[in-house]
Amino acid sequence: ETLSLTGTLDPRAEVTVVPEVSARIERVLRNEGDRVSLGQLLAVLDDTDFRLASDRAKANLDLAEANRAHAKAEKDRADALLKTGGITDKDHLAAQVAVQIAEASHAQARSELAIAERQLGRSQITAPIGGRVAKRHADAGSIVNAGTPLYTIVDDSVFEFRSSVGSGDFGRLKIGEAVVVTVDALPGFVAQGQVSRISPKVDARSRSFEAIIRVPGRPELV
Repeated sequence: ETLSLTGTLDPRAEVTVVPEVSARIERVLRNEGDRVSLGQLLAVLDDTDFRLASDRAKANLDLAEANRAHAKAEKDRADALLKTGGITDKDHLAAQVAVQIAEASHAQARSELAIAERQLGRSQITAPIGGRVAKRHADAGSIVNAGTPLYTIVDDSVFEFRSSVGSGDFGRLKIGEAVVVTVDALPGFVAQGQVSRISPKVDARSRSFEAIIRVPGRPELV
């Protein structure tokens, strides 16, 4: 007994790659049809402003470290003077407060450096998934804002065949059942699939439910 279904073949995942910062595109390294792996470099943004911000943050951190060292030295001196009576309690307390302020400033400078370096790293646009480039949306030299689409990548290692099935055939489909998949645009093409998911709800209007069939990726599938 055979059940023939017609439907749509889609990649398992489709991701739009967007920058997290606004900048000018210096280089685009991948085009439509190129295969990419997870973490592979796709494009490079102008990082001049981010490098300058990182350098400034490093200088502020160095200054904060110097102030912290000075405050600690003054605190040690105040501790020694307090034992000999050479300093008042008020001045000793001021030395303690100065150390706390210096520690807080150092922590803030360290956080600002981490933020600046993170922004600098965001000038490198990498692939969030492995797959093939379906669309390149921008060219080198373009100024893009954060969230502007740069690439669309599809994971073609696994496809999903989606088909609407009449409610009368609900009991004939089972999860894990083998399926033979053919494509009209590819004469002679045959692939082996497997029923992956079955919608538990029948649409009241069309009297049908959706079946999703997992199909291993093949180079000729688009």
